[in-house]
Amino acid sequence: MDCSHNTNISCNNCRLSSVCLPLGLTPKELTQVDDIVKHRPLLQKQDHLYRAGDKFECLYVVRSGCVKTIMNSESGEEKITGFYLPGDIVGIDGISEQTYHSSTIALNTSSICKIPFEKIELLASTVPDLQRHMFAIMSREVVTDQQTMMIMNKKKADARIAAFLLSLSTRFQRQKLSPFHWTLPMSRGELGNYLGLTIETVSRVLTKLNKKDIISVDKRDVSINNILALQDVAELST
Repeated sequence: MDCSHNTNISCNNCRLSSVCLPLGLTPKELTQVDDIVKHRPLLQKQDHLYRAGDKFECLYVVRSGCVKTIMNSESGEEKITGFYLPGDIVGIDGISEQTYHSSTIALNTSSICKIPFEKIELLASTVPDLQRHMFAIMSREVVTDQQTMMIMNKKKADARIAAFLLSLSTRFQRQKLSPFHWTLPMSRGELGNYLGLTIETVSRVLTKLNKKDIISVDKRDVSINNILALQDVAELST
């Protein structure tokens, strides 16, 4: 079932349940999870989910739409530190010090599941599969951070953008969506901010990849036409 922006759908009927929850939970355990998860009102574009410095109380799962995390420098400059798609969990950075270190903002209309951390932690202590899944989610966050560092360490703008597109492809595939055709939820300016590139550079690289028929780009609609060539541009070994 497609969750879309339906805020009332249960975890058991959500198409993302296999991403958010471990397989093998009993009906009773699923009900216990459902009783914990809260569905907050829809976020509209530019709405804050939480702000840096807010007290940590909950983890959040993106059900539909997309959000970005940002941090501000001492001079007030905004730096995008991540993009979160359906099935991704936001707020993990608040666990250690009980304070969120980044602000989270909706890129478009987004449906969010709210998970009180103390309650899910208590339930996980009695449901081993859920506890292991929480550890796996945190591990995935570490891997994502490492992949981001690898992208940012690439000197060529072409390689950064190609590697980012391949990363998006993998993430969409994990959601059981097409890894080859999607709509970018972020603007070219936001993509440039994240990758440390100017908007002009982002546009130039996308145009060049499009002309070479490695990808097709129509505004925010992207298709990967030649994934091997894209991997070459990203300087990835195959």
